[in-house]
Amino acid sequence: MKKKSVQSETHPALPGTRTFRHTTPFIIKNQQTMLPRFDPTNPLACMSVLEDVTSNAKQIQDSVLEAILSRNAQTDTGTSGGYPKLIPLTAEDMEQRILFASLYAPLVFKDRVQVSPHEISTCVDTSQAMYCQLLCGLVQRENVARLGAPFASSFLKVINFLEDHWTALCSNIRTGRVSDWITDAQCVSGVSKFLTAPNPDLASLIEKECSKTSWEGIVKRLWPKAKCIEAVVTGSMVQYIPLLEFYGGGLPLISSWYGASECFIGINVDPLSKPCDVSYTIVPSMAYFEFLEVEKDHQETGHNPTKNPVVVDLADVKIGHDYELIITTFSGNAVRNETKSYSPGLMWSGRPNHT
Repeated sequence: MKKKSVQSETHPALPGTRTFRHTTPFIIKNQQTMLPRFDPTNPLACMSVLEDVTSNAKQIQDSVLEAILSRNAQTDTGTSGGYPKLIPLTAEDMEQRILFASLYAPLVFKDRVQVSPHEISTCVDTSQAMYCQLLCGLVQRENVARLGAPFASSFLKVINFLEDHWTALCSNIRTGRVSDWITDAQCVSGVSKFLTAPNPDLASLIEKECSKTSWEGIVKRLWPKAKCIEAVVTGSMVQYIPLLEFYGGGLPLISSWYGASECFIGINVDPLSKPCDVSYTIVPSMAYFEFLEVEKDHQETGHNPTKNPVVVDLADVKIGHDYELIITTFSGNAVRNETKSYSPGLMWSGRPNHT
């Protein structure tokens, strides 16, 4: 089981809703999501849905709980002893996760396009996928407006991977040909859309930046038009902020959302806030949320939350109190589909080219 501490607050951007500060690693019980379908390309529709689901939290949570109980989900998911396990995922659940991502997208960019082809991100070989994502991002460096990963630690893994492979990446760009060890059909197909001809000038530019003694500001130097780095930088990810700032060269760190393998949890409606001020508005349709009240700073005081536990639902949390979040999900009882592997989370997006 996992635990995560949160603190209840109100948020001026969405009156009547609760936001929660994420402070530490949450108890996962067992997800069906109930976000209504909407046009993800319409920012007004996205914001309308977000306002609706956060304004009717109790009604939605009651519906979620009823659906959970009727399906009697009992399959354990997540991790065990620190090792990942396959997580059942239905087509409906995947659609809901995509819709969740569409909710927070307008908060960061009005319009954006995916730089790295989708088929690369779903490649089962994570090393090939990461290599090809970096290759696509470097070839299109002038179009990249945002770089990101689900978590700060994932983004730093990408930087470390780049340190180990930049010479080969430059060679590929110089010759216009991907390395022979890239054999996955999805990766080869995805890269071929962008690596269409030799580009020795670009290869020399990247080589010049990567060969410097210090990699301070390397992200900003390689992607000069990037506006931000997007990743979860709260809770246990706080420890990685100094490194992100070192490599980012002054780029803002945006923590747009928070979630887990089992489900997405909340959205940061003020994405430009500093990492120390980030809070998340819980989206009540994503799972059934309960809150175990704990003493403030109980991690430092050795408080045992199992003694005299007080559990409340989302509608009954109190401002200023500390809680451990308990999430009851639906997917454990779903038909088990094949689970795709994803590269460690490198994300590119850029503004569309208008010619």
